[in-house]
Amino acid sequence: MRLQQVITVIGVHAEGEVGRVITGGVIAPRAGSMFECQQALQRDQDWLRGMLLSDPRGSVNAAVNLVTPPIAAEADVGLIVIEADYYPPMSGSNLMCTVTAVLETGMLPMIEPVTFLCVDTPAGLVRVKAECAGGKCRRVSFSNVPSFVLHREKPVEVPGLGTIVVDVAYGGMIYVIVSSEGLGFTLARSDARSLVEMGERIKQAAAEQLPSVHPANPGIHTINQTLFAGPLSVQDGIKSAKNAVVVSPGRIDRSPCGTGSSARMALMHARGELAVGEPFKHYSILDTVFECGIEATTTVCDVEAVVTNVGGRAWLTGVSYYGADPEDPFPNGYRLNDTWLSC
Repeated sequence: MRLQQVITVIGVHAEGEVGRVITGGVIAPRAGSMFECQQALQRDQDWLRGMLLSDPRGSVNAAVNLVTPPIAAEADVGLIVIEADYYPPMSGSNLMCTVTAVLETGMLPMIEPVTFLCVDTPAGLVRVKAECAGGKCRRVSFSNVPSFVLHREKPVEVPGLGTIVVDVAYGGMIYVIVSSEGLGFTLARSDARSLVEMGERIKQAAAEQLPSVHPANPGIHTINQTLFAGPLSVQDGIKSAKNAVVVSPGRIDRSPCGTGSSARMALMHARGELAVGEPFKHYSILDTVFECGIEATTTVCDVEAVVTNVGGRAWLTGVSYYGADPEDPFPNGYRLNDTWLSC
């Protein structure tokens, strides 16, 4: 076996969403903050994204996560999330996958019944509570970075669709949020391909027409994803809703989406639909669930914000070693639009 740059990857999924975790073979660049580390990785080592996420080694339905030493003094571990088209500041499902992997493989000590961690991400510090029993990480919940609304009820002209009304909110990524009912979707599994096609058009139009910049970090300035929000209901006394998030370049997040849940809760709080301390269940297109809530209100550069909590489960699926043969014509991968729909 003549593989160059052998990389160890732990397979994990969080409530259905694939979030592979890099545990060996890659050294993160030196930097003064995790955001600077992410930017340097994207600038100087982007071959990693192509090799691990594109064909023939990767898959359209996956993300990868680089475990790094923390830069912030109070953090226990660093995390850089790498998606097919972006290096997002934070991802809830990927954080759940990474925490589960580092605890169950012994990279960090597991303390039963609860392990508390502080994760250094490009979005900021994220406080984690991992419920553990029998050597397994049973549940991961986290207090996210502050989430807030950037645009309320703004018209956007979408090619082939006309003018629709959208909201834009930040929960670790920037989301354009639209009503699924208003666009004729029930968020059934059979809607997935149509949601992707429309969601990518909505995201592109919103990104062009609604400039959205994080008030404390101008380096975060891109609407990453479209969130189709299902109707709010009350189930067993708890407010609940379904959603589907479209991840570029064209797939559905299999989980309820952690940062999307945070963005939606910020919007719900601004609308008066969800109070501090009130529980909220967010469901995915697979009907898996994240148990959520708002812990507190805060501000980010005078912008009203909320601190959210999101919890779910993750499971290890295997261990893989990746690399490229010196004679391989595709060391950095390739993409075709039969599966990579927006390529």
